[in-house]
Amino acid sequence: ASTKKYPDVALLAPKIYQNNGLLLSRGGRYFGCIAQPILTGLGKKDSVPPGGEMKFIDFATGAIGLIKSAAAVEVGLFDTQFDPYGFEDIDWSLRIRKAGFKIAINEKVAITHLSDYSFHLENPARLYEITRKRVLLARKHLSLSSYYLAFLPYFFLRRCLLVILKLVLQRRWGLIPMVMRVGREALFKDN
Repeated sequence: ASTKKYPDVALLAPKIYQNNGLLLSRGGRYFGCIAQPILTGLGKKDSVPPGGEMKFIDFATGAIGLIKSAAAVEVGLFDTQFDPYGFEDIDWSLRIRKAGFKIAINEKVAITHLSDYSFHLENPARLYEITRKRVLLARKHLSLSSYYLAFLPYFFLRRCLLVILKLVLQRRWGLIPMVMRVGREALFKDN
């Protein structure tokens, strides 16, 4: 895709496949009021739209992409607060968009991601970190009222209660305290 044809695109990424040939990502949509990123196409077979070359998206995964140097200088690099385990690419994409740039997927280019990305349920420390980073993303990009009125109710229902229920059903007792710890921090910890 020509930068002359799409001058406002600052971040251009390919489609990403899983090892099994199904899509991992065609970029994603971000639902701001609940700070919820959704990967487009996850687990589906790929189909390039007829004549489709560029698809504008809310965020690109951090695995691979091309960024215009001017955009990188303006918004900076990944925020190290999100290291390790997540949401640095979502945060970066949101900052790129807030600076007035666009993000796109080139539908004609694809790579394969060799490792599994759903590592967050492997152990208590990883579950804690990925859940904590979700809260950090919301605090960083939402107004205080949106954080308390929209994000927190969603977070407690979807990311705390439902996760705890799933862990109970799986008898993975050791992960439950991590979810509860992040829930307390989401309510009471200062930015």
